[in-house]
Amino acid sequence: MDGLDRQPSEIFYGLDRQPGENFHAWARRIQDQLRHFEGEQPYPRSCQLVKEYISRIRQQIPRPPLAYIIRCTCGQRVHCGFDRTAKDQIFNLHGYICPGNINYHRTVQRTIRFQKFFRGYITRKKLKAAKIIRQAVFPWLYRPGGPLMQKAEKRFNRLVELQRM
Repeated sequence: MDGLDRQPSEIFYGLDRQPGENFHAWARRIQDQLRHFEGEQPYPRSCQLVKEYISRIRQQIPRPPLAYIIRCTCGQRVHCGFDRTAKDQIFNLHGYICPGNINYHRTVQRTIRFQKFFRGYITRKKLKAAKIIRQAVFPWLYRPGGPLMQKAEKRFNRLVELQRM
């Protein structure tokens, strides 16, 4: 069942004001929905205008949203999804790893340096923890009469007997 077989009320659910949603957030959301169908529209300053926008949205034939694809200066196409705010965030993130960026090499070098220091820090923490555990566990494991010492004594005695033969 595709979008054309459904009733408009099924397609455009959620256009009404949500519980706890203030007027300006609702108006901005409705304006963005209408922009999808009719292009740029003025900001609705009254409930009556918002309801008019909702009726205009419900009269439209639904079409699939267009994905934002931006061509960067480096020649790569950046697929930014369907959301306008996500588009800006993803494009800004691409700027950090884009070789066409002026600060690319400096950013990458700083990132690599930070990763190296962090890995070293984690390694030192692990080694320090292992050293503390080793200092506490080894004397207990190799105590006289302990199970490991008994096994070592048995092995040693077997080797001595084999060598005497």
